[in-house]
Amino acid sequence: LGLIGDPGATTRLLDALQRYSDGQTFNAVLAALAKIRDPQSVNRLCVFLVMSRDKGVRKSLIEALGTMKLAEAVPGLCDLIHDEDIAIRAAIIQALGDIQHPSAIPALVTMLQDNERLKAAGLLAVGPRISYLASEALKVIGTREAEEAVEAWKQSGGRKGFWPFRKS
Repeated sequence: LGLIGDPGATTRLLDALQRYSDGQTFNAVLAALAKIRDPQSVNRLCVFLVMSRDKGVRKSLIEALGTMKLAEAVPGLCDLIHDEDIAIRAAIIQALGDIQHPSAIPALVTMLQDNERLKAAGLLAVGPRISYLASEALKVIGTREAEEAVEAWKQSGGRKGFWPFRKS
């Protein structure tokens, strides 16, 4: 259904997400939805994201929303950007960078200061990675506001002591 690209298949695919919990089928359905890129699917995918407690499912949903590159996903992802799970937080930042919509800028700017919040929570080593991912997402968005935020972050020592992780 995803290869055909028929937006009429969206409802059937979204219904299938609720029925199939095995990883392979779930991911195949998500891949089909990402190929179709139907903006009407975004709301239900965000609802699944909020309701799921399974980290793998949540990460797959976030990646699918990023792959779709639809601005409609930005509010839902921004609402979850302060997730307690650092890997989920990082995936959301990367998805917002993939979408490249300026409405994500305020949430990404808050992530530039995430280092301080994580330091207070005793997770100092993770903070620089989150801030760095946010700076990279802002650079990709590329508006003047985004570029100025990254420059201000750099001037304040934001990259100090950071070793960027490589995507594998």
